[in-house]
Amino acid sequence: MNSDTLTVFQSATTSEVMPLDSDDEDIGVTQTMAKALAPPPSDTVIYASQCYAAIKQAEKETWLSMQGCLTFVKILEKDNSVVDSYLAIENEEFHQIWVQDKIDSVF
Repeated sequence: MNSDTLTVFQSATTSEVMPLDSDDEDIGVTQTMAKALAPPPSDTVIYASQCYAAIKQAEKETWLSMQGCLTFVKILEKDNSVVDSYLAIENEEFHQIWVQDKIDSVF
């Protein structure tokens, strides 16, 4: 491995872009490689985990029809704030009223 290749590899893993030379094309390629190799933002991973937990919980809502559950899952997939609220509500009666309100707001 030559020193230019090693420099590009090191820069991609440390998020520092170090071009191989002054050619603009090489700079663009290096920046693209660094972005492609970078991990996803942590907030994306956290939201995905919360959304997964909310959907698993929604599947257990036995008082909802299948169509109601499907509608609610689609709402959860679209809105982070709904996911956060859904996971936070503890009072069962309020919980059911709140979920039904979200479903009714779609129609």
